[in-house]
Amino acid sequence: MQNDVTAVPRRGRLWLAVVGLLLVAGRADAQTGPPLRIAVAQTALDTGLFGALAADYREMSPQAHVILLPFGSLATLDAARSGNADLVITHHAPSEEQFVREGYGVLRTLVMYNEFAVFGPSDDPLRLRGERDPVAALRRLARAGAPFFAPDNRSGTQRKLEELWELAGVRPDWIGYERTFASPQAALRYADLFGGYTFADLATYLVLREELGGGVIPLVRDHVLLRNYYSAIVVNRERVPGAHQEAAQAFLDYLVSDRAQELIRRYGQDRYQAQIFNPAASTDAGLVARRRAERESESRTFAGMAALSAALVLLAGIAVLLFLRAHRLERTRRASEERFRRAVEGTEDGVWDWDLAADRAFLSPRLRQMLGRGGEDDFVRGPRQVFGEAMHPDDRFRVEEQLDRYLAGAGEGELFLAEFRTLPGPDAPRWMLMRGKATRDEAGRAVRVSGSVTDITERKRQEAVIAHLATHDTLTGLPNRALLHERLAALQTPAGRFALLILDLDGFKEINDGLGHHVGDLLLQQVGQRLRERILPPHTVARLGGDEFAVLVPLADTASAERVAREVLLTLEDDFLIHPHKLRVGGSLGIAMYPEHGTTTETIVRHADVAMYNAKRSGRGVAFYDPDGERACNAACVRRRRGYLGAAPAVPGGWAPVA
Repeated sequence: MQNDVTAVPRRGRLWLAVVGLLLVAGRADAQTGPPLRIAVAQTALDTGLFGALAADYREMSPQAHVILLPFGSLATLDAARSGNADLVITHHAPSEEQFVREGYGVLRTLVMYNEFAVFGPSDDPLRLRGERDPVAALRRLARAGAPFFAPDNRSGTQRKLEELWELAGVRPDWIGYERTFASPQAALRYADLFGGYTFADLATYLVLREELGGGVIPLVRDHVLLRNYYSAIVVNRERVPGAHQEAAQAFLDYLVSDRAQELIRRYGQDRYQAQIFNPAASTDAGLVARRRAERESESRTFAGMAALSAALVLLAGIAVLLFLRAHRLERTRRASEERFRRAVEGTEDGVWDWDLAADRAFLSPRLRQMLGRGGEDDFVRGPRQVFGEAMHPDDRFRVEEQLDRYLAGAGEGELFLAEFRTLPGPDAPRWMLMRGKATRDEAGRAVRVSGSVTDITERKRQEAVIAHLATHDTLTGLPNRALLHERLAALQTPAGRFALLILDLDGFKEINDGLGHHVGDLLLQQVGQRLRERILPPHTVARLGGDEFAVLVPLADTASAERVAREVLLTLEDDFLIHPHKLRVGGSLGIAMYPEHGTTTETIVRHADVAMYNAKRSGRGVAFYDPDGERACNAACVRRRRGYLGAAPAVPGGWAPVA
């Protein structure tokens, strides 16, 4: 080529360019590999600790792509069993041990611990604050029949509480003991709202402390029975195909490192003026044994490396002598070209090399196939047009603009990276990642660009699945609490108006306890499906947890909000058929209006919740938020809840065999 600046033959120059490309592509591949999916117990994730750990890990390993997925403590293990996580961080030892015994997990390692506590009203009417024994404290709560809010049965917090009830010899079934089927965070809020007691870890309390405003405080704490240990478990790829075991092990190695353990020890001292977690990796027997074995292996390897180094020096000398022999040059050149040909034909990526001055580019056979240009010569003219014609029209302008900026000198010394879709077809559009590295002259002008194109369609599909899991309820497929809060925040504008409806199913608890959680889950799925089919966009139907649902009605006045509420109740009128049962549930709906009943997400949700409990108590089915009603919902109201839940639901719950 007329503008080449060396005497290397044309094919030799192409080989050198692709050698550089493969080195660059190796680094880029590390950045574009599948993400590391970490299922983290919600209580730990809410503190922000694992966000800080992930950020610190990415600082050490810029190529890392970490996604944190929030679940209940037992749901983290279920997510891993179903192939939706590569690493699990949770805090229920019996379930963790079963997970490992079943072959789903390996390298279970203690990472940290914090403490549970018994929480209650700040004025401490039962004088629990001086009680050092948590078992004795629980017995006193049971004898007093105190209002107590227990979290969801599938949370690690509730499992720990059940162990303590068993140690206390107490069956928690008194009137006023409420199984909320909600998160520990929600249980703390209920205890604060209704002046009751609950059980949660101190980290969750510290995160919510400002929101709670001192209504509830930790009364019983600092006891060995209240230790809350968190373990990290790597998902076993042999049991769960597709699990990214190497990436998970790398993150586990970071978690037990001195750097991460020190971050765990210090975390929270600035924000909460308290140490939230204590590092625990040094106490894990398995980790201690693994580290001892690694040190012994390194010692054995060192001696071998010394001998190997001497051998390598000798081999290097021989290689230099061989290289200097002139008669080997031709054979070396031919071997290089053959290796290049095999490398290009054997890779799944498409390879390209563009001479900008001649506006001529080499396209590998694989790349021509990916672009739908099979059967052409290896070299094409006008490569910009060739690539553009293969791109989806919605992506073409963006990619060409990125390329122009890169060639003009933006990001000099860096890789060119661009994602685009191909044109629609039988197996298209497909997502592609285009990479390139420019060679520049002394003036900084790009004279050549070499790169590759990778099919990333499967990665894009996985990212879409993960994004859906993070914002939708896994049981019903409805938007979850996080997505609902996001949409609530978006509607809070000076001119905005909306209504939030919170629905609590009447009679669900009797069905769930009487027929089992499997039937209860199927019933919740059918309720969610009916709501989805009847309450259409722009309204949002979400599941908050347990048997609670929410409906967000934009641009609503009180009349339209009440109409939607009646539509919701109509969806529950027909029986639910879950073989061999015919089930019936009713509903109680609370409505809070924005901005009349609050101007923040937390206030609107709390007021809709209060309205729902007033609707349930009065038996009206639907109630708007009323400040007088909120004052009526005190601890005495909580102790009566079981009575009016069974006595006056909107539609009594029950079941019968299907005829």
